[in-house]
Formats: sequence, structure tokens, C-alpha cells
Amino acid sequence: MLLAFDIGNSSISFGVANIVGDYPQFIAKSRIASSPHRTPDEYVVLIREILRLSDITYEQIDSLAVSSVVPQLTNAISEAASHFSKAKPLIVGPGIRTGLNIRVDSQTQVGADIVANAVAALCHTSAPAVIVDMGTATTISVVDTSSTLIGTIICPGLQVSLNALSFAASLISGSDFTRPAQIIGKNTHDSVNSGVINGHANMIDGFARDIRQMLIGTTDTKLSLLATGGLAEYVIPYCRNKFALVPDLTLYGVAEIYRRNQK
Repeated sequence: MLLAFDIGNSSISFGVANIVGDYPQFIAKSRIASSPHRTPDEYVVLIREILRLSDITYEQIDSLAVSSVVPQLTNAISEAASHFSKAKPLIVGPGIRTGLNIRVDSQTQVGADIVANAVAALCHTSAPAVIVDMGTATTISVVDTSSTLIGTIICPGLQVSLNALSFAASLISGSDFTRPAQIIGKNTHDSVNSGVINGHANMIDGFARDIRQMLIGTTDTKLSLLATGGLAEYVIPYCRNKFALVPDLTLYGVAEIYRRNQK
């Protein structure tokens, strides 16, 4: 069994997967908050107790894989993971076999999560594809008709945008990410929520429209649309475009990349 990690700025997803067969099959998945202040031993305790709830034992884990966009946490999680298996963790990054064609200016600047998302997306659906990942940042990755990752759009995430607004505007406080019944707010709470939720949905729809026009024009080719990330559930249901919501897409991609490196 593989213990896989997806380390993000806000949270760390992890799970145990059976990688025997054509595609990984997860038998347990969870998520904890990212914290640079936790020691590896603290992460071990958290992960161990969560896995115990799913009746996962140390003996079942014989391989490890880590995807990270937070360098200061990569070593801490890798060290914590070593308590569960003697195997050396596979770190998703340059030089790792992914099976994905990437055409960008510098492949070393492509985040491990973006690569994992694209790999997982092509396991779930067909190219061309747009993958929206909504976390600390909202990333919109594009796979063209030849199944090549051709680039990414990076936008401030929901919480980051709201934090910046609250900091700059004294009378505007937080949001509970609840979409108001009407697009035009009648009070500050609804006005902020409308701007945050509807604004993000309209942004994603606009990018999807422009990318569709760029990739396939007026042809009948289908553009696959997928969404993932901890904040996607607050926005994706209100997009005009129909996105398939896959909460653990990145983690699945990490497991699939590990599987491809064992061949």
C-alpha cells in the first residue's frame, strides 16, 4: 500500500492507496491543516491516529510519495512519513516520470500539484481539459488536444482575496462563503459574499470560455472541465459551465505518478 501526501499552503491531504492494477484505489483519505510550527513527530501522531480510525496499520504501508508546494514542509512530512515505511519517499518534481507532456517556458517552475492534477485529469477524462484547483491560490491549468500541459493561470484564492479586501477596507469584514439569494446585495454581508462567490464563478466561466475558443474554436470537440481544491465546493456549483468536482484529484495524481515510476 502507498501512503501519499499532497502538501498545500493551507492543508495537507494524505491517503493510503492500493496501486496494484491500472489505476490507484484509495482505501483511506483525510486532510489536516498545514503548519510550519509542527514537528515531524507531531505530524506522525496526527497521521497515525487518523489512519487508525480507518484500521490502517504500519504493516500495510510499504511505499511513500509526496507532492509539495511548500518547501519548508516537504522535509517535515517526508521525515514523518519515514515512520510508516522504510521505503524512500518519491518526491514529485523534475526528473520524475509522469507520462505527461509539458510545454512551458521552464518546467522547473511548474508546481508539483499542477502536474499531479493534469496526470489525474487525463485518467478521469479526455483532452482537451481545463483543471481548476481552488486553494490558497486558484489555478487554472490547460491540457490541449494532444494531451500536453501548455500552461496555467494563477489567481488569488477566495480567502486570499477576502483577506486583502478586509485589510485594505476597514468597514469590510470576513465572509462565510455563502452565496446570497440575489446577486445585488442589500447589506454589507450579502454584498461581500456576492462579490466573492459570484465574482470568482464569473472569472472561472470567463476563462473557460476564452480557453475553449482558443483550443477548439467552433469545432464539436468537447472541452473537459474538472475542479478540485478545498474551496471549490463554494464556487463551482454556481458556474455556468458544468465542472466535474473531484475533491481529491491532486492526491490521486500523486498516487498515479508513483505507480508510473514503479514500471
